[in-house]
Parts: sequence; C-alpha cells; structure tokens
Amino acid sequence: MESLKIVGLCILSSIIYGILHDLVTANLCVEYFSVFHPKIFNTDNPWLLALGWGFVATWWMGLLLSPFIAVAARSGALPQLKWRDLIRPLAILLLSSYTVAFIAGIVGYRIGTIPGWVLKQAPQVAEAHFTPAKEHLFTADLYAHNASYLTTGLGAFILCFLLIRHRIKLYRPLLGAPPPQFWT
Repeated sequence: MESLKIVGLCILSSIIYGILHDLVTANLCVEYFSVFHPKIFNTDNPWLLALGWGFVATWWMGLLLSPFIAVAARSGALPQLKWRDLIRPLAILLLSSYTVAFIAGIVGYRIGTIPGWVLKQAPQVAEAHFTPAKEHLFTADLYAHNASYLTTGLGAFILCFLLIRHRIKLYRPLLGAPPPQFWT
C-alpha cells in the first residue's frame, strides 16, 4: 500500500509541477501551446491552457518514474521509506528542475534572437507569422519545457540512487558494521 502512495505522490507532484510551469510559459507565449501543440483544448486562454496542458503533459511522467522511485524507497532488506519521507526530496528535485527550466528559458530567449533559428526548429511557427519578439518567447518556452523533461527524468534517477544511499546509511546502526565501500 505504501508503494501505491509513493506512486500517487509522484503523479500528483508531476501534475502540480506541470501546472505551475505552464502557468509561466503559457503566459509568456500562448502560441507555444496553441500552434506548436495539438489543439485538444478549444481555447487560447493562457490560464486554461496551462491547467489543461499542465495536467496532460506531466501526469504520465510521474507515472513513468514513480515505480523506480518506489523500488528505490521500499525494496529489499534495507529500512523502508514511507511516502512522507519522499515529500522533501521530490520537492527539491522539482524545484531544481524549475530552476534549470528558468535558466534554459533565458538561454532559449537569447538563442531566439538568431535570425531564422526558430523557423528551422519549429516550422509550425512560420504559419503563425510570429513577430521577432514572439519568436524569442516561443524559443524560451521550447527550451524551458525540454529542460524540464530532461532535468526531471535524470533527476529522478539520481534521486533513486540517493534514496538507496540514504537507506544504507539508516541500515548501518542496525548491522553494527559499515555498508560496502562502493555505496559511500
């Protein structure tokens, strides 16, 4: 049952992260969602797009990564962690991802100033007849989103390693001996 709680926590955390992330990016460049994505929401309202895409584009990431996190937190003979033990590490992971996405958005904005770069990367943008200012914002969104997925995916596997390492440290006093050296 505790593993299912961890899966639920990961999915809920992903959704909350996605909505918060998209509240920023949809208000920067609504066309990132209305032109570059399939039109599954019949609106151009950035707030509604952020809520919709924040859910649709992230729940699966939490579902995909949660079994790895649950196994790292609960499997084997080491002391098991509960879902509450993962709130802080997940918050740190997602805050780190948000920070990297913010920095990547700034980099994307700067790269968006290169003439013709946006049109090469996303031909759909040509159909939208973006002004140069919108191209910068579109590129900022693109970089921020890609950075989020990459950072969160890699960060989840780092988190798994750190959870196992933490569980080994909890196990030391129970054993009366240090764990194998390759874990420290």
